[in-house]
Amino acid sequence: MRVIAEIYASSNLCLTEEGACHTVKHPTGDFSATIRNNPDALPFAKRSLIIEIEFEVESLNDAREMALDHLAVLQNALSLATGARISDAIVIRAIDWTPGVEMRDARYYHTSQATLSFSALDSALMDTVERLVAVHDDEVSQSVMRWYRLGMRSQIAEEQFSYFWFAIEIVAEKLKEAGKIAPPCPKCSSDLFCPACNETPLRRRFGTEAIADLIRDVAPTTADVDELTKTLFKIRNTLQHGRRIHSIAGSLPCTEEQAVTVLANIAWRAIDKLADWDKDPRPDNTLNFVLIEDVVHKAMVVSAAVQIGLMSGGDPNDPDLVHVGNVQISTIINGKAYTFDGQPVAE
Repeated sequence: MRVIAEIYASSNLCLTEEGACHTVKHPTGDFSATIRNNPDALPFAKRSLIIEIEFEVESLNDAREMALDHLAVLQNALSLATGARISDAIVIRAIDWTPGVEMRDARYYHTSQATLSFSALDSALMDTVERLVAVHDDEVSQSVMRWYRLGMRSQIAEEQFSYFWFAIEIVAEKLKEAGKIAPPCPKCSSDLFCPACNETPLRRRFGTEAIADLIRDVAPTTADVDELTKTLFKIRNTLQHGRRIHSIAGSLPCTEEQAVTVLANIAWRAIDKLADWDKDPRPDNTLNFVLIEDVVHKAMVVSAAVQIGLMSGGDPNDPDLVHVGNVQISTIINGKAYTFDGQPVAE
């Protein structure tokens, strides 16, 4: 099935001429993308570009994810060529674009870009925050907590994994024991012995060994620590060598989301190893924390499946999105309707 997907994206760069459009074709024909300015964006980066991507897909139900995958290829090239910062891409609609079809299947999407805010910050939590500021006031602690914060904020699971790994790596290096150790046998893990020298050679401790020790030290007591450590290192090595987590998904004992959440919890526990509790201004008070069971961010996407025809003037054999009607979908919260970016819908 030939499909066209319309995508809005925020970019600090837009086309030089109003009304102009440029088409980029994939060399193997995977997709064709037409980029134009969004006149409603005015001089701002928010949703400044509209990208129309045409491609083949087996089912219209898969069109949104495939459109975003194709857009990522285009974004990579745009960023490399121009340094453009492109973000917040959302698919507005995907339509059967087969020439000659009178009534076309279509999907219209409402992708929430407004995160709900919950009433949770009470005096007990703020007391804990102030005490954490006191016990983590050194440069290393602040660097580790910065990576942890960036991991919690990121919208991309693989990016989150990398940030949490950075935090663990810094803690492990800080806590790494001095001195030398014997290299282990790759088969049985016993210390290797050199018969020619009649002694066991020693070497400095590798950073990866310190990370493995830290993971074992802070991992939950119920976890299979060997499997946990092996899995996390496998994901880390996969990312470091330029591959995606989904490329090894079949060989992992967990999902991508589970791995990221486990690593986040390990990083959270590792940060406590750096705390100087002698600086706690209220050591007799109870520390209060919020338990985060899933750190991977997920977007709420509502899809409406409709059949549409082209408006007057449209040619079914040479369709154009100008002749396709739109469908507005809103979110209802406490009886009020909001757009996908959190703006109230006029009644």
